[in-house]
Amino acid sequence: VSGVGTSAAGTVARAELDEDAAFCVIRLAWGQSANTLVLLASDSAGAVVSTTTLSMTPASDFQDIMMSGIAPIRRLEVRIVSAPSGGVPAAIVVIAPAPSGLEVDRVAYVELREYLDNALKQEACNGDGDFTKAYEGKGKICAATRRSAA
Repeated sequence: VSGVGTSAAGTVARAELDEDAAFCVIRLAWGQSANTLVLLASDSAGAVVSTTTLSMTPASDFQDIMMSGIAPIRRLEVRIVSAPSGGVPAAIVVIAPAPSGLEVDRVAYVELREYLDNALKQEACNGDGDFTKAYEGKGKICAATRRSAA
């Protein structure tokens, strides 16, 4: 567990991933504050591929926050911001927020290649082709099968 107490806006945690990720999970807890927590996921070129915004009111025990991106994820950042009413500005330029407490328990991810390989295996096993139908009593016995059985 890593903890941070801060009164300055900006990035308070960062994780660089060794490989492309399809999904990431960050386990966080925070103390009550008027601030906002912004989680950013970016690709290998640094472009933001996913954003999650959480209010720090009320305080929270550990929560698992799942993120998926529009492209493979290679980097995660956790930022504490104090946004004017109306939401977090796009550039995330902020005024100094009130003091905040944040704990990061773990960061985990599912590798993109592993996810795609598993999805292909599932599709192959759950296919609705003639092979599956024949063994579920839904298909017809073909002429070649009847000849070999005779």
